[in-house]
Amino acid sequence: MKIVTTTFVSIILAFGSSGQITIQISPNPFIDTFNISLSGLNNHDVHLEVYNIYGNIELDTLLAKDVSGLMDFKVPFVTHEAGVYIAYIDVDSYQQVVKIVKQEPTYLSRVGNVQTLIFPNPSADYWQVRLSGSGSQVLMLMDITGNVLWKSNVIESIEIPANSLPGGTYILRSSDGWNKKLIRK
Repeated sequence: MKIVTTTFVSIILAFGSSGQITIQISPNPFIDTFNISLSGLNNHDVHLEVYNIYGNIELDTLLAKDVSGLMDFKVPFVTHEAGVYIAYIDVDSYQQVVKIVKQEPTYLSRVGNVQTLIFPNPSADYWQVRLSGSGSQVLMLMDITGNVLWKSNVIESIEIPANSLPGGTYILRSSDGWNKKLIRK
């Protein structure tokens, strides 16, 4: 099992002569939704159970029945508290246990009903920006010398790509006047 702690968890299940299945969970840690990608399925059932640290079941679902090929599942986890959880992924009785972490969202600003949320930070793949009640904003991602690397008009939410940037510190500037330091791992 290979674990990359900041971005995703990747697992390979060997099925003897019948091949192997690759499971990837991302992002990990996450805010309110995580994704499970499976490849190498050949008429398999996929079941997911998620437990809190006290052993109480938080989620129990059959993701797919008798599926083949590549499958992606988006798992909503909005109503659950931030913390550490244990995910049991069962593919036709081959079980894998994975630690997943739900982070508490951090609001960059909150004025009346206007909220700006940026996560994850630090990140290796992307930064998700969500705007609530603020209308449209222009966002600019700059390096520490002030060079604009990315710019976009945002109404509700956007993913800012980080995977093509070198590791380091960046500044996200808004037309509303706020700045946020972002870290690319």
